[in-house]
Amino acid sequence: MIRKDLSAGAATRSVVLRYALLVALALHFGAITLVSTRELSWLVAHGLTMAPASWRGPARTLEDFSVAALAENLDPGNTWQQTVATYLNLAGIQGAYGFFAPNVSDAYRLVFEFQSPDGHVEQDLPHVSSEESAVRLAGLLDEIARTHIDVLREALVKLLAAEAWENHPGATTLRATFRSTTVGPVGRPNTHISEQILYAYEFALPQEAP
Repeated sequence: MIRKDLSAGAATRSVVLRYALLVALALHFGAITLVSTRELSWLVAHGLTMAPASWRGPARTLEDFSVAALAENLDPGNTWQQTVATYLNLAGIQGAYGFFAPNVSDAYRLVFEFQSPDGHVEQDLPHVSSEESAVRLAGLLDEIARTHIDVLREALVKLLAAEAWENHPGATTLRATFRSTTVGPVGRPNTHISEQILYAYEFALPQEAP
């Protein structure tokens, strides 16, 4: 009788463990699907693929759904948002499955406008000193465009502005605009290049640069 009870208990635990593993596996592959869907729909919604323009609206809807499912639309301090983000990064899902195409060069620009007390405005751009730093800058601009976390986006903009600020020691205010550049089709060099401001930030600068 005791042996039968032990055997039944072991069988029950085995079934529970099997179902728990299946649920964990389903959640893991579900996360992979959501991250991949979010990245692919983002590319389609921004016209960076050969998909028809009529697909952009549905792609934005699909992107919004993926973002909500991944809790990326919640406040950065939200416990659930932090838990999901931590798992995606530890499991390697965020980086490994969020890449579908090479970077589109010069798709984004970050423009700094430093204003002096007399009203004079000087424009500047993030500085690069080598090809490697140019590649890193392109990746950073891409991250600024893709992130749904406002605090992170603003922190990245401040990081890039710090070096440019050294060239404008007399400036008292800074306006940073993050812009998307749309280039015409390949083979039509005379096509008009349009630029759209996606995000704008204004910062008060101390009188002395750090």
